[in-house]
Amino acid sequence: MEFDLEERIRRASDNFMNGYNCSQAVFMAYYDLVKMDKTIAEKVVLGLGGGVGGSGEICGTLSSMSLFGGFAVNSTEPDYKSLVYAKVKHHVDEFGETFGGVQCRYLKSASETRMENTPAAEREKKYYNNRVCIEYVVEAARRVGKMLLGE
Repeated sequence: MEFDLEERIRRASDNFMNGYNCSQAVFMAYYDLVKMDKTIAEKVVLGLGGGVGGSGEICGTLSSMSLFGGFAVNSTEPDYKSLVYAKVKHHVDEFGETFGGVQCRYLKSASETRMENTPAAEREKKYYNNRVCIEYVVEAARRVGKMLLGE
């Protein structure tokens, strides 16, 4: 599979800034590579946002990332399922190490806390311009790309 990783990351960021939820932003940056219909792709991942249906559980960006795991491993491998699980788990674990967790409610709170250390006007501007979870969207999009490129 060939694509420009940085372009896909920009797509994810733009998707998020233009109104897609976190899960959709990541998924829609790559959906065309797996030959999925755009309307179906938008709908199939919608419910993963906000930590699965807004529950605050696992970050929607990671849920979308995990959906690409099966495309990142050659399906003719004898232990295909285990290889996919290991690849996805590796990226989820590294994401969690980078940000201190993988639950939406924790990640959103951590982002908001970091913003509290900025002056109020700047904090408000940052929230609305960056939408709190932009850093997670970017990182998950990077990880999807790396998985699909075999890294």
